[in-house]
Amino acid sequence: MRWRNPAASRARFWPPCRKHNGHAPQGNTSFVVVGIFDPEAFHAHVPVDGCILSPFVEVFREGSNDGYGFLASPVKLQGVCSVAMFNMNPRVSDSPLDAPRDFKTYCHQVKLKFRSVATAALEMGAEVLVCPDVGCGVFGNDPQVLGTMLGQVLREPKLAKLEVLLTGQVAFAEAVKLAATGAQVDLAPAPAAYFAQVYGKQSPAKARGGYRAPQEPMIVATVVKPVDATRGASGAPAGATHAAVGGGSGVTAGAPAQVAPAGPSGRASPGVAVPTAAPELLPVTAKGRSCALTLKAALEDTQLRPEVVHLVGCGDAERSMDWQVLSDALPSKARVVLVGPHGLGAAAAPKEELLGPYSCCDLEVCVFPHTYQRFMIQEFEPPQLVVLFHPGLDVHYFTWYPCIRQWTEQKIPLLITAYRVPGGLGETPQTVRTFLECLVGTGGGQGLWVLEEENPHVAENGSFNAGYFVSLGSQGALPIQAEEMYWPLFQALGKIGHPFAPRVGACPGDGGWDVVGRKQPWHGGV
Repeated sequence: MRWRNPAASRARFWPPCRKHNGHAPQGNTSFVVVGIFDPEAFHAHVPVDGCILSPFVEVFREGSNDGYGFLASPVKLQGVCSVAMFNMNPRVSDSPLDAPRDFKTYCHQVKLKFRSVATAALEMGAEVLVCPDVGCGVFGNDPQVLGTMLGQVLREPKLAKLEVLLTGQVAFAEAVKLAATGAQVDLAPAPAAYFAQVYGKQSPAKARGGYRAPQEPMIVATVVKPVDATRGASGAPAGATHAAVGGGSGVTAGAPAQVAPAGPSGRASPGVAVPTAAPELLPVTAKGRSCALTLKAALEDTQLRPEVVHLVGCGDAERSMDWQVLSDALPSKARVVLVGPHGLGAAAAPKEELLGPYSCCDLEVCVFPHTYQRFMIQEFEPPQLVVLFHPGLDVHYFTWYPCIRQWTEQKIPLLITAYRVPGGLGETPQTVRTFLECLVGTGGGQGLWVLEEENPHVAENGSFNAGYFVSLGSQGALPIQAEEMYWPLFQALGKIGHPFAPRVGACPGDGGWDVVGRKQPWHGGV
């Protein structure tokens, strides 16, 4: 932990609550110890103007998206700089709200932190600094403000030779690059900002939350070269030594990867969807017809007529849908986007490219043969309905949670179908219903909307598309971290005798693709 509280006697007990519906927990009641924040009672182990330097670090495991699997060979870094970024999120229970309440003081101290990191990287002999949008996740710092502070630091003469590789939010990267060019940037907190004092003026009393941009697009990596324009524009020079930054937000930096070019708004440009190679849409199968009829039934139940539909996690079943059946349920020229690494077949490599549109029975069909996490980076047309055929939520919970959270916050209707494993040893419509009831709640126009545990359009002897459910928003705001809902889900599924043991990092599909599109071992998903 970053903070130590000598006044242990100042702790008090708070009972937990069920965030999705406000009901008290059933059965055994546990308590959580919450410390009362008193700045004078806490001691900061990492100074405001300092960082922790760990030289000559070897990385021998993959990241969380890959389940922390072992690398074929370790990656040697010149070192790691750990910086404690300010916490501005009152919902974080293990760190106090330690950001200065004066905006100018806050900006000054953020620059001190970034300056200490850049200086430490140079002292280690690093040529390239890998820096995430540190503090812009759960800690709620504004990516534009932090990016501007980092860009201004990188213009200082003694740091001019340091090349920086940025990961994280597009807004953070664009702010760094703009400030690094010397452009004048006028920053001021929003009217409903964290800061109690804004240039001597009192902000509204209710404005105490940190900055959050849950829909902010993410980038993979972008390179900033503040001063030395003679170096190549393709990235770090061959043989360059690297230093990575780790922050209090828990975000870690990764290796360079390809990224979609950023547009003038700072968001990744989608480009123009032009016909390249036609996607291999398969002949209609029993599974495909079941998907089309199930989707049509859900639209009839909800009276929805969406013009943009995203079929996420698509495989052979979605590629072999009965498009004529689906055309009868959708408006003319409705756009249907198939998103998934197997969008061109299980043997085809995923591509970060939108293929189409192609005309199918008065529908415009596009294919994005990669993960939805990659799809969200692009600035494509937002969906009016999202469909997940057999997503395996109980197994792939950590992979699906960020997407589900975004769809519920935007109140996008979500259709999810359930599988019935023969013999009753795995997923059933009851487990999917229990999962969704716990996650998004029911009633009051929010949460679960349609519950059909016996789908008349089932296939494969009652197993495929055995049930379907439609949700719209949620009873309460879903937490940022998937881990916060793990225990309520574990308890809810345990009551119906279903073990909740989600795997980390694998996306649905035979053989599995992680969020960066690399082939994973078989993961047992549907």
